[in-house]
Amino acid sequence: MATACIVDGTKAKRPFSKTTFAMHGFNVVTCPACELKYVDISDDALSLILKRYYEGAYDKRTSEKSTALSRFRKSVASITGMDLAISESQARFMERSGLIQSNNIIDLGCGQGKLLIFLERRGYEVGGVEPDPERARVGQQQLKRDVVKIGTIDNPENYDVDVIIISHVLEHLTRPDKFLRLLKKRNPEAKLFVEVPNCANPEGLKASMSEPHNYHFNARNLKALLENCGWKVKRTETCAANGYYWAHILWFLLRKDVCPRKENGFLLRLMAE
Repeated sequence: MATACIVDGTKAKRPFSKTTFAMHGFNVVTCPACELKYVDISDDALSLILKRYYEGAYDKRTSEKSTALSRFRKSVASITGMDLAISESQARFMERSGLIQSNNIIDLGCGQGKLLIFLERRGYEVGGVEPDPERARVGQQQLKRDVVKIGTIDNPENYDVDVIIISHVLEHLTRPDKFLRLLKKRNPEAKLFVEVPNCANPEGLKASMSEPHNYHFNARNLKALLENCGWKVKRTETCAANGYYWAHILWFLLRKDVCPRKENGFLLRLMAE
């Protein structure tokens, strides 16, 4: 079983809940020192279960959710460009930080490459790594050039870029602390953008608990984790929920940010160096 909190090494833990996503019903515990919530299971067992889940149950669940209405919404979003609304919000945050000094950016766990598409249109030199071959191929088809590579992100390399993006990735990893330390060691000069659900927000926690997330962060413990792993956090924001279809309509018509800054909002974003 898990022996200590990955943030501060605290071995004490108190029961919180059980995960609600279909993969398992493992116990989630809370670190009494930093309030990090995490799945209480050994690293090896968790890695094996996650592998099976992503290769089977996750894809099945995703396909079952693909109703006619959801497919229509995705089509409209793609045609109008509304599917880039969230990406624009993320890019605005990165640029507000003042840390981007060059045009070279890589997105680890880039999915279908929507953020890369937006950044490339904005003039950045972009690249991405995505473990899921199907999602990676979608990104390869939509970008101007073949910038999305299929591969794992558990063992980060020296990417030789100015900015590394890990958006909704850390909470899925077996050991995000080891990942962040190695990422810093191999990319000492890079800036880092991180986005996760804000689990200090009740809706953010509820959403995070319903997904295959191994860790449920708040601003304090995520900042502590990054800094314990060698990163220096320079900017932190939380923002409103971004998944609503009508918010995307508003973005398309009025060019409004669909993820406006909000105290203790649904999403948590950090920039570090």
